[in-house]
Amino acid sequence: MLRYIITTRLAKIRWSIGWSLYHELDLPMDKVGSIIKSTDADPWHYGSIQDRRRRGEVISTMDWIVKHVPKDELIFEVGCGCGANLIWLAQHGYRHLTGTDRSSSAISAATQLAELARQSITFRVADGFIPSGNNISVLMALNSIYYAPIDMSKYLTSCRDRLASNGHVIFDMIDRAFDQMPKNRYLTDDWRLPENQRRPTQYVVRISPKELSEQATKAGFKTMINNLSGAKRPPRYLAVLRMD
Repeated sequence: MLRYIITTRLAKIRWSIGWSLYHELDLPMDKVGSIIKSTDADPWHYGSIQDRRRRGEVISTMDWIVKHVPKDELIFEVGCGCGANLIWLAQHGYRHLTGTDRSSSAISAATQLAELARQSITFRVADGFIPSGNNISVLMALNSIYYAPIDMSKYLTSCRDRLASNGHVIFDMIDRAFDQMPKNRYLTDDWRLPENQRRPTQYVVRISPKELSEQATKAGFKTMINNLSGAKRPPRYLAVLRMD
């Protein structure tokens, strides 16, 4: 609780004087919290925005996009939640941004947060991880696609059909090395509970970097794998796939 209070107050001070850390959103956290609460979005989103600079998959993806993607190209995020990644990109000059999520509450929060940030972003409710539309330059799926059963080969093929030429797919993935951890079958939040009280793991898709590279090649992609610093439990990596 003390850390939460201190972090929130520091964020307010930084925002009030126009100084925000590079990977944070340029938004007042008290208003962010009010919007997430009023829309009944999952409180997890507040914490993910507040601790954004500590999330390796986010930092690595944003840095890669800023370095490699022109600001007038279409970026589409599936499982966008409250839209934090797209809002950050808009605040850094990107103009064609679309996000979908299965949660109407999250999309409502995303829309209001974008309005608070005075950014024009398209948000809509949609189930699944395949985007609508075509000619997408970058398709993002962060902290999302390993939570539901998915046929990776079919998924990559479907993604390829939505991309522009030389388009990219970027997502983080749970490494199959997680299977070697003693409690990998259980929800990580429950690891300290007695075994009979633990719920099943949330990480239902696990693929090694080698396996993913092989499947990506068959689907017509070239692959770049980045290890995520600090991602120990579960072990994760970032995959950047480019149309071959």
